[in-house]
Amino acid sequence: MSQRPDMSRASQAGPARSGQASRLSHLHLFAIGWTYYLLIPILAGRLGLFESSDAFALMDRFCSPHDPWWPALISYAALLPVVFGLGSLAARRLPRAPAMATPLRQPTRILLPLYAVALLVTGYAARGNLFAGYSDDMDLSVVGPVATLQMCMLLQYLATKDARLPSSRWIGWLLVVSSILLIGMGGRLYVLSALVAVYFYWWKYTASGRRARRNSLAMLIAVPLLFSLVGMWRLGVFDVSQLGFYLFAEPLFTSISAFTLMSGRGWAMIDSPLDFLSAFFNIVPASIWPDKVNTVISLVDTPLQFQAPFGAISIVTSTIGNFGYLGGLAFVALVGFIMERVRRASGTPGGRALYCYLCCLLPFMFFRDPFQVQVKVVLTGFILIWINRLLALARPRRQAPSGS
Repeated sequence: MSQRPDMSRASQAGPARSGQASRLSHLHLFAIGWTYYLLIPILAGRLGLFESSDAFALMDRFCSPHDPWWPALISYAALLPVVFGLGSLAARRLPRAPAMATPLRQPTRILLPLYAVALLVTGYAARGNLFAGYSDDMDLSVVGPVATLQMCMLLQYLATKDARLPSSRWIGWLLVVSSILLIGMGGRLYVLSALVAVYFYWWKYTASGRRARRNSLAMLIAVPLLFSLVGMWRLGVFDVSQLGFYLFAEPLFTSISAFTLMSGRGWAMIDSPLDFLSAFFNIVPASIWPDKVNTVISLVDTPLQFQAPFGAISIVTSTIGNFGYLGGLAFVALVGFIMERVRRASGTPGGRALYCYLCCLLPFMFFRDPFQVQVKVVLTGFILIWINRLLALARPRRQAPSGS
């Protein structure tokens, strides 16, 4: 009699791996985000490039090469990758973290219709913001749920794909639909983060070898250019000569908060993380806690002196504003420690999915989104893995056939 394949064994084994293993890790993605959001703006400002650029003439209002606060900013930015690496190194000194032993099984497919219904509801609610340009009346309360759902489906896709579950194909199509919706509403960074996670997973776990990885590097050039063109289109601009502006406007405008924080001199060496702690309240849905907006404290509500005219907040401002100059460095070291612990526990589909999910946050969200967004996205990932494990444990055990 033929036997049905054991899905638990398949989910533990993960995808078929060929070629040489990759050492790509969270350290590399942190370095990419640090270069894009800190190194490039600091070099441009310190060397006086804003004064000679018509496209970035706005930046000249917030910094000049002769400002006295440059040593403090440069020192802090230079120490960030150092402490992040030291945190990762400290995690390696500890015994290997236990893997998330519970394998994913078919009962997790119950989440598929839930994702489909949620995408339909949130997409319908946000229909007024689709392809409407960067309008001032964009309703973030309906765009936000689509972004949250995007990250949930991303983690689910990575986990089911690694476990070789049939539902991964349908989750993948839902992820494509939500990506199209987000691009139409200006949520390009969420889509880009999802692409980073999928590419990181492929490069690290399933690429056939060095040649395949090397050939794929052309995509790393094409994707940023594509997203820059999308940004131009969203603003109604079709001048290819301005492509460089749209390619670097994101990190440069994000750095305004760091420049103005340093010029304001209102930061401390050690501070109370009120904004960071209140970000945990933001996880509670507004339908359950309608008055949470009166409890959540953001950095703009504190006496801290900085400007963020385009919404994005530099990691320099987020960490120093919450923990202080020295405390911010300790926090980044802790992030490196946690990332390494998750990496060392990524021996199962759930662990590999969570690691890739967290890694995709490093190049973009970690360096430019406020903690209210970051905490929500990170905790969503851990909670979703926990839900998948519960569903896997809920699978009834088969009874061995009784003997004659």
